[in-house]
Amino acid sequence: MDRDPPVWLTEDMVAAINARAVAVFGGLSGAVRDETLLKAALGRPLNKWHYDEPRPDLFTLAAPYCFALIKGHAFHDGNKRTAYIAAVVFLDLNGIDCMPDQADIVRTMLGAADGSIPETALTDWFRANGRARNGPSDLIDVND
Repeated sequence: MDRDPPVWLTEDMVAAINARAVAVFGGLSGAVRDETLLKAALGRPLNKWHYDEPRPDLFTLAAPYCFALIKGHAFHDGNKRTAYIAAVVFLDLNGIDCMPDQADIVRTMLGAADGSIPETALTDWFRANGRARNGPSDLIDVND
């Protein structure tokens, strides 16, 4: 029996994540640098969902969001920050809390960017740091 599809990220959501990350942490502000790269990054998890057998779990879908956003450089700045936050928001929207410590986040995102951490290891990292949530999200306020 097929599972219901997850709640997917949209271009607008990820662009808003990038704008907020750059505003809070600094960097070059601006719109999407390359819309085609953003669309490609957002399509990776959907492709896995539709074509991988067995159906991938949420961690296996979060990793390609993160990896493709890091590698694709769809934004002028803040690509690693955007990639991490987007993957965590995706997990959050689908009932998973993922809050590793700050140093581990930085180390892992830098490793994904320089190629020392492959996408499969990123999947394992999200799985190791993710927990199913009972109740509402502490991360996202749907009324905000």
